[in-house]
Amino acid sequence: MNLNDLGWEKYRESLKDQEGIVLENVGRVAVENRGGYLLWCQAGELEGIVRGKFMNTNKLDSQYPKVGDWVIFEKLSGEQKAVIVSILPRQSKLSRRRVAKDREAILDKKEEQIIATNVDLVFVVQGLDGDFNLARLERYVAMAKEGNCRPIILLNKCDAVSDGQAKFEQVKKALPGIEIFLISATKEIGLEKVRALIEIGISVVFVGSSGAGKSTLINKLLGNHSQETREVRTDDSKGKHTTTKRELILLPSGGILIDTPGMRELGLWAGTEAVVEAFDDIEALVEKCKFSDCDHQVSKGCAIIEAVEKGDLVKERYENFLKLRNELSPKIFQEKRKIQDAQKRTLRKDIKQKEFRKKKQI
Repeated sequence: MNLNDLGWEKYRESLKDQEGIVLENVGRVAVENRGGYLLWCQAGELEGIVRGKFMNTNKLDSQYPKVGDWVIFEKLSGEQKAVIVSILPRQSKLSRRRVAKDREAILDKKEEQIIATNVDLVFVVQGLDGDFNLARLERYVAMAKEGNCRPIILLNKCDAVSDGQAKFEQVKKALPGIEIFLISATKEIGLEKVRALIEIGISVVFVGSSGAGKSTLINKLLGNHSQETREVRTDDSKGKHTTTKRELILLPSGGILIDTPGMRELGLWAGTEAVVEAFDDIEALVEKCKFSDCDHQVSKGCAIIEAVEKGDLVKERYENFLKLRNELSPKIFQEKRKIQDAQKRTLRKDIKQKEFRKKKQI
């Protein structure tokens, strides 16, 4: 198996320290299954497990190999089995707050659940039927940016609704700077644009709720029907989970697909920087607020509230901004803002000093 087909060449360029890496001992995690792993490497497919020393030093689930990880392994003589020695640095990842049975537990205890690693593109798939939810789109975009992944929105089932273009414009206004495509997986409308983005060695993930049409879309990209699909309930546009495990899939185009189950819960992991970036239009207004500690809710002189009242900022987007910010903890967010404001003040001061010195020289 050629490692470059698995994205090694692109990944290798990002490594700072490449000394001591022997390609014969490099593999990529294709499947994770209850403590066992399927590795793809130059020797083909190997069954992998982590060594005892690894388990002694790594206690958190997020520290264990995940689908998409590049790992160093030792192959067992005469067998298609290997022991995973270490995980190479993750250049990007898609994470969420771990889902707990007890909702209070998930709010009180934050634990990272890694969905996929070393991802280049995150295709956020959402149906234009009853699945359409702008707030959920903003969460997915924040999640992708937090993990250093590039988000692209695919508004699916454009053939099944009459207001597809209107919703497209709504999303475009709410998420400026994000690429958005109107598609129909069943009718293959707009899929050529999606295929063009998935080049050789590029690793992609399709995320979205059940019933969004991910499996149908993946089947079209694969050119077969390897992903089971099921009908969506017409009353609420919900579907059953047809993808049950995370795994690597090589696409005919040469790209690498990391398939993931639909997500019922989407709790943000760290997220503060991602929310700031996902709502950069609102963050630009923050600097115009009268007070630096403005809560953007009842404080006088708030530029954000003023923009909402004037109609320059969509009220729903403003409400989603507050909801995500408060979910991450207002205190943490405010501290982050203070640090960023201090950095900006320092930068402005440096610029003014440089301009002063230039004028003095003249």
